[in-house]
Amino acid sequence: MKQLIQNSSFAKISRGLTMGLASCAFLSQLAYAQKPTVVSATTDKGITTTTYSDGKVVKSLAEGYQFDTLFYKPGGVVQATSPRYWRFTAKAGWANDLQFLASKVDFQLGFGQYANLTANYYFLGGGVWGIGATVGAQNFFNNSNSDPNLSSALAAKNVALSGVELLTSTAQRDYMFLVGPSAKFAISDKIDAVLDGKFGFTFSYAPTKTYVTKATNELVYQRATAGKQYDWGIALGGELMYKLNPSWSVGLNLQGTYTNTPYIIQKATSLTNESIFLGYRRHISTNIGVAAAYTLPTVKPVLSQLAPPPAPPVVTPPVLNQGAKMFDYGSKEIPTFSWKSTSPSAKNEEFIFKLYKADGSGVPVYQQTTKSNSISLPKSVSLVNGDDASFYYYTVQSSIGKYLSEPTSSSFGYKAKPTPVTPVPVQDQYIVKIFNGKAAAVTTVKRKPVRKSTSTAVTASGSKPLVPRKRTGKKPAVAKAPVVNYENVATDPSIKWPSDLPLPQKPSVYEYEVQRLSAGDCKPTGQVAKYKFYIDPKKPNDIRIIPDSPKK
Repeated sequence: MKQLIQNSSFAKISRGLTMGLASCAFLSQLAYAQKPTVVSATTDKGITTTTYSDGKVVKSLAEGYQFDTLFYKPGGVVQATSPRYWRFTAKAGWANDLQFLASKVDFQLGFGQYANLTANYYFLGGGVWGIGATVGAQNFFNNSNSDPNLSSALAAKNVALSGVELLTSTAQRDYMFLVGPSAKFAISDKIDAVLDGKFGFTFSYAPTKTYVTKATNELVYQRATAGKQYDWGIALGGELMYKLNPSWSVGLNLQGTYTNTPYIIQKATSLTNESIFLGYRRHISTNIGVAAAYTLPTVKPVLSQLAPPPAPPVVTPPVLNQGAKMFDYGSKEIPTFSWKSTSPSAKNEEFIFKLYKADGSGVPVYQQTTKSNSISLPKSVSLVNGDDASFYYYTVQSSIGKYLSEPTSSSFGYKAKPTPVTPVPVQDQYIVKIFNGKAAAVTTVKRKPVRKSTSTAVTASGSKPLVPRKRTGKKPAVAKAPVVNYENVATDPSIKWPSDLPLPQKPSVYEYEVQRLSAGDCKPTGQVAKYKFYIDPKKPNDIRIIPDSPKK
């Protein structure tokens, strides 16, 4: 019985362990089966786009490409990690010794060369600040024999310069190993400026010169390196670099260096004695040359595709329910302001109302933002309705968030105080005609016969007026009509000789006709008077009216 119980407990534990292991295996297999797989991967212009089975799209730099924020700024792609990189710069050019800043000892150095290699690691501010090291060398040639120590040695030996021989001559050499900070600034997308400050150890070799006599090969003067050759030094410089591509840049380099050069001078002071003394020369130089830099990223940035921005809402201007209107003078009426929305998404729509006085200032006298489709002016807004006319205009805009529609506008105004008009009396007008009695031939057709004149008045020529006679034949009758000498419109029908009509050369008889004109359309309404008058050119103001002869 005891053995049976033990076997039963063991079997239960075994079955439990078996089921647990099977469940773990099944879940791990299920998890492995749900892991997204790569559907496609394409590379274009150095960017690899990978699409996974779960729909995720990841963009990363392709193999062999380097990331640089100055050159690669694709739309919709963001940088996931800040760039940290190494930058190696090789510099070479001409070196110049600044004797006026050095010690009193003049080595008579000329131009030389310099070359160095700098490695900077940029890690702060997106690759702006960094630290690095510089390894370099420079040399300066001997260019003169005018050494004051040599002159005194020649005098002590009583030997001319032509009697000595230059046995050895070497240039000054400086070797440097320096460390320090660096800063890089982007002037434009293509141009960078780099500033370096390096401090450390230098190894200097003084320029050597050895003179001996040509005859006896005796030492006359010698300058050589001696003492502690290593010391501390400084190199401060800057570069202006132009980017050829994300990796390579070329440009100009300018730097200044400071070192201490140990030296020993041995020269003759008498025919038998010699002196030896040791010193250090403070050596300051300027270097100018060209530079080439190579950038090597240490962190490969991963780029992810941003979700497209949401489409902006469609906002259209509202439609006003009323148009422009003018109110009479003294009217207390205020226009109503109402409108209709035309935007398809009017749920979050607001309206901006602005009222302006048409005085050219462009500053609203009242404005309000509301969700309602109408607005009433508060009592604090007083509209001008005075003796002079006043005009106003207003605008209404639809807004959804930061998006605004075009404004819809209208206007209204108040008329000026009417000016009383004094009625002007209407004067009668007449058309005045003056005939000189002379006849002109006028062709008439189907005219009634003219009666014989019974007047005894004479014409301007002194003869009796002619009476047309009946003629036979098919020719039309010819009548003589008076010639109009003067015609004008006047308000006084009294006869007087016009100032712009020439007077006759001798006393003459004229006819005078007056017709009234209509006040509406200025057309003749009928004859007022018609009579003859006599005028003497010597007495133009003495006009005599000739009465008509009575009819028989």
